[in-house]
Amino acid sequence: MEITVTHISRITAGFNPKFRVEFSDGFKMRSDEQSEFIESKYYKLMDSAIYSYVYGTPIGPTSHEDLYNY
Repeated sequence: MEITVTHISRITAGFNPKFRVEFSDGFKMRSDEQSEFIESKYYKLMDSAIYSYVYGTPIGPTSHEDLYNY
């Protein structure tokens, strides 16, 4: 069975946002989570999901979109 990312959500904003990622096998992790016991395949899937994440509206005053007047 191939593991895929089923859900990704942004939990903090700003210049270095954090994400919560859920996988098809039920495993959940945060993007700032580091553990030697987590298999590298989860990190690779999470990185590709974060890279392809589509940012919508800013989620709060710490978002970089809110710091500048365009």
